[in-house]
Amino acid sequence: MKKPSDSQRKLPKQERSKAIVDAILEATLRILPKVGSQNVTTKKIAEFAGVSIGSLYQYFPNKESVLGGIMDMAAKSKVAEVQKRIDAIEGKSMKEATDTMVDLGLDLLLKEKDKIREIYRQAPQLGRLPALMKLRHSIVERLADVMKKNHPDRTPEECLRISFVAVNSLMGVVHTMLYDEKQTYSIDELSAELKLMLYSYFQERSKNPL
Repeated sequence: MKKPSDSQRKLPKQERSKAIVDAILEATLRILPKVGSQNVTTKKIAEFAGVSIGSLYQYFPNKESVLGGIMDMAAKSKVAEVQKRIDAIEGKSMKEATDTMVDLGLDLLLKEKDKIREIYRQAPQLGRLPALMKLRHSIVERLADVMKKNHPDRTPEECLRISFVAVNSLMGVVHTMLYDEKQTYSIDELSAELKLMLYSYFQERSKNPL
């Protein structure tokens, strides 16, 4: 069965092989903000990584497979951090949960926005959107769980809907900051505005104070 063109050719088993793959992926992470995902080539990646083009092709059949590997590596790292932060909101108030989710989204996606922008620019073409949407939905569900515990009078469906609107309001701002390079708001500025907006939203949708 033929592998998709965005799949890694083979997985490294020996330490030397792992070192080569790590060097290729690390080089790609460093070069992407400089040249962009559209202009990066396997030749540039190999030169930047200090490996031969032949060594790169042993593990990656083309540029798309390298970019796919970068996305998978980044997503794995983000999932671990998201899970850690989400676990921390267990038993917290809606205000504390909101603070955590806003800080999480801005931190993970805008702290190194030039790099993140290029990593995810080709996510649709490389078939990574379903995994990204699954991660976002897990955040929606966890925030809905917190809301339900704080407001047992609400139905699970209502909590899920409110959480969906809140999380995707945050992600809309994040995506605009990622892809509209003219926007220069700081993370602190966005954090203050988003928290104010979401506090007001949750307050309006709740019979009890946050």
